[in-house]
Amino acid sequence: MKLRRVTAAYVLFLAAVVFVADGGAGRAAFAPLRALPLGDKLGHFVLMGALSLLVNLCLSCRTLEVRGVRVLAGSLLVLPAVVLEEFSQLLTPHRSFDPVDLLFDALGILTFGRLALRLKRAPVPRPA
Repeated sequence: MKLRRVTAAYVLFLAAVVFVADGGAGRAAFAPLRALPLGDKLGHFVLMGALSLLVNLCLSCRTLEVRGVRVLAGSLLVLPAVVLEEFSQLLTPHRSFDPVDLLFDALGILTFGRLALRLKRAPVPRPA
């Protein structure tokens, strides 16, 4: 139950980040991240990856078969939402769509989805 609350809080945090960015305050708020080499791309990778990690763990890393390939259900939920958010930037004057951001979002979703699988399969340490 705690994991679901953390995931819900994280979704609210991401919604706040999008709201700030869409409102035009994102340039100033995210300036320190943009000052780092590839900082913006790293931000996309980590933020969307963490969302994938949390959602996949909430779903106990359930998989679905898509055209003969097993895919994490949580990643399948996160990916379209992220794609829609990225494309919505085309409609916002304060944001700019960047396909490379979308690539880093997808890489984060895939990488952190695999991390969720590893964490789920890891043995739980028992107290001595």
